[in-house]
Formats: sequence, structure tokens, C-alpha cells
Amino acid sequence: MIKVVNPRVEIWKQEGYTLDAIWKHIARCARVCYQSVPKDNNESDYDFLVRTLFRGIDFLNQPYTDDDLLKTHLSVCEHGTVHLKYRLFITKDINQAIRFNDNNYSRTKEHDGYVYVTTNMRVLIEHHWMDELEFIDTTPNCPYYDERTTVNFITDIGASRELNRHRCHSISEESTRYCRYNADKFGNNISVTKLPWIPDSDTDHISNYNVGFYDDDEIYYDGIIPDKYTVNWNAIDWFLYGLQIANLVYCKCIELGWTAQQAREILPLNTKTQVVHTAFVDDWKHWINLRSNEVSGKVHPCMKELADKFVKLINK
Repeated sequence: MIKVVNPRVEIWKQEGYTLDAIWKHIARCARVCYQSVPKDNNESDYDFLVRTLFRGIDFLNQPYTDDDLLKTHLSVCEHGTVHLKYRLFITKDINQAIRFNDNNYSRTKEHDGYVYVTTNMRVLIEHHWMDELEFIDTTPNCPYYDERTTVNFITDIGASRELNRHRCHSISEESTRYCRYNADKFGNNISVTKLPWIPDSDTDHISNYNVGFYDDDEIYYDGIIPDKYTVNWNAIDWFLYGLQIANLVYCKCIELGWTAQQAREILPLNTKTQVVHTAFVDDWKHWINLRSNEVSGKVHPCMKELADKFVKLINK
């Protein structure tokens, strides 16, 4: 049977600014795409990234070309925040720091003879600037770096379309091309996210998530889709029934040989998805104004629900 999940918002803090902490954070975000968990195989987070996203290229220890970069998936590396500290009284340092001034994905601040650069790992890899890691600063809670925050959203595909319009954010999302929802790890069915206009329980004596779904064998049994008595059905009844038919078709197409990326074309917008966004604090403030404060007009109810949850979370 279809699983129903609550929309959810969490802040994922990067556990420091050492290389190990950066790779760990990137790997955590990368696993969102695959919906995977670390295996007990003594593989480090960096080795996991080399094997999956970097296609065998060891960016830390070997030279690489632009053609090598074309084979890799570097977008997830944007979630890894890197702090670099340069000395203004050393000419070499100044020349190194200048290259970040015009980079749209980096921020610089000067204080007391130093330049503090906040950037991300993709910037370093893509520009062949891995040698800048000799200036890495692992100082915790240093106020001279611009803060970047990673937020994890559990929502549905319809709301994620709204969410992912914020192009200044770094974004990674659960992949319906890769994830095969009729597998055991997903409960052999798709999951959907609760909608704010459908009640959780029967308090209003109308259809709801608790009683609106049929058992799988009521939808499809022994090669037959049974007729349903629909005379008194309302919009919620039809909607929940439609979700189950979409789930049935998705699972059957895969059973009959389609890949997940082929069968996903039938997935409803209400299908649960997980999305992680990383952005500078001022970008998040702008997002809150648009999505929670609605300064530019009414937003989609699911998007408003997520934004309000985020506001409550940061206000704690």
C-alpha cells in the first residue's frame, strides 16, 4: 500500500571545515539523490565520492583535465563549504585571494590583515584550484566568513518544482531515474506527502488519509481492476484512488521490464521527494520573504507550509 509521509524541514550542519568534514557533508547530500545509506565496507566519504560522483578521478592526489570534468557529477560538491584564509601582507597570498573576488559562488571579507574567503568545493575542483586548499582554515565559528546553511526538505515533487526555482541555491534532489520504488527498501510502493487540504483523520466525517486508501488487492487482484462504487465520492476519494492507480501502473511497468526512469513518467506530482538546498544566509532571508512572508504574492500551500516550518525551526 502507498505510504503517506509528513512534510518535514531540517537544518543539516556541516561538522566543521576540515577536509574530512567537507567530504562527509558532500557525501551526505549525495546520498539523498540515491536514497542510499553508508555501507559497512571501510569506505571513506571521499572514496565514496571518487567511486560514484567523480568516476574514479582522485581530485586531491592526481592531475585532471577539463575533459575529465565532463565525465563527473560535481553539482553536489556545492554543498561542501570551504573556508580559506589569506595574508594581506604576503604578495603570493594576495594574488591567490584575488581570483575569488569575481566568483559568483564565493564571498570575501577583509579583517585585520587577512582575507577570509567562503567558497564551495565545486568552485575549487571546476577551476582547477585545488592547490588553494593549502590555505584552508578549520577555525570553528569564525565570524569573518559568510555563513552557508544546508536545509533538508521532505516534500512532494510538485512543491519541489517551486522550491528549486531559487537558482542561487545549491540543490540536490532524490532521483526518480535512479530510485526504483517497487523495491523492498521503499516498501514496494511509492510514497506520497500529506497535502494541507486533505485531513489526517475522520474528525470532519469526510474522506481522509486514514481511511481513503484501499488495500492493494482491492485495487488489483488476480489480473483484474475491480469496479468501484463512486456515486458518493468527493474530490478526495477520486484523488486518493488516482494515486493508487498511478502506483499500480508504475509497479506493473517495472515488473514487465521497464526501468525506473521509464516507469517514472506515470508518477504523480504528489510523490514524496527529498531535496537539500545550501545557500548563504542572505539568500535564505530572501527565500523566507518570498515563500513565508509572501511579499510577491500568494504561494502554493505546500510551499508556504515548508517555508513556515523553516521559519519556526530557525526561530528556535
